[in-house]
Amino acid sequence: IFRQSLFDEEVLVAKGTPPKHGENGKIEYYFKTEKEYQPKEDVDGRIDYREVSFLENVKKGDHLCKLTPPTPGFPGKSLTGREIGAKDGRDILMPQGQNTELSGEGGPEVLVAACDGCATLNKSKQVEVLPKLEIKGDVDFKTGNISFNGALVIGGDVKAGFMVETTGDLEINGSVEDAEIKVNGNALIKKGFVGNGKGLVSTTGDLTIKFAQNQKIKCDGNLILGGEIMHCESRVGGNLSASGRKGAIIGGHAMVQGNIEGPQLGAINFTKTTVQVGYDFEME
Repeated sequence: IFRQSLFDEEVLVAKGTPPKHGENGKIEYYFKTEKEYQPKEDVDGRIDYREVSFLENVKKGDHLCKLTPPTPGFPGKSLTGREIGAKDGRDILMPQGQNTELSGEGGPEVLVAACDGCATLNKSKQVEVLPKLEIKGDVDFKTGNISFNGALVIGGDVKAGFMVETTGDLEINGSVEDAEIKVNGNALIKKGFVGNGKGLVSTTGDLTIKFAQNQKIKCDGNLILGGEIMHCESRVGGNLSASGRKGAIIGGHAMVQGNIEGPQLGAINFTKTTVQVGYDFEME
């Protein structure tokens, strides 16, 4: 450097090779694992609930996810020629849940549906296919009470006095009267939940509903309303959102562990409306 007067410039005097660590194994999903339950409003504030659905329907043999194995690491060399170790990528297990199988056609790294149903990612991050039951009409004296192990779609209403219980997601295209609904997942009620206070909708996930009046709601996730909730007893483990243009919380008692969002709280005729946010159910 001095002999050639190589000043004010970079000069390579020694060279090493950095180690190349291996990449971890990864899972590529072929269905939506993060579902959006918020209904979409148009410019006029209307919501077309006929177009709202969160069930991921699959058929037997459909690809659900693909596992890419980890890659090995390649050691490097220091400036003096000493080998620098490299880490291999971490292995990952295929998230195989119930009603799924490994595909022999696409290799053992592809998980496919073993039956028709709804694809979902459970709380243990395993891919499951839950059988789907579709009832084209109402839940009434023709069907009786329904208890189903999987996802359920009801094409009509749930009439007063009946009970619907499901271990998967629930989608009701009509309304719910003074009935009891228990869902071990997310629920969508495209019309209202109304009655004389004898009904209950209970979900372990999110509940999306057009409007509710004079009823009881227990939701461990988020309660998302397209319209108003009136004179209801609500217990919400997440957030309560009535943020649509027609959204309102009028009367009743809402206990919410998260936040409450809505353009109208109470009414001009002094309807008693009680809301509690940041409510600690465990402390209670």
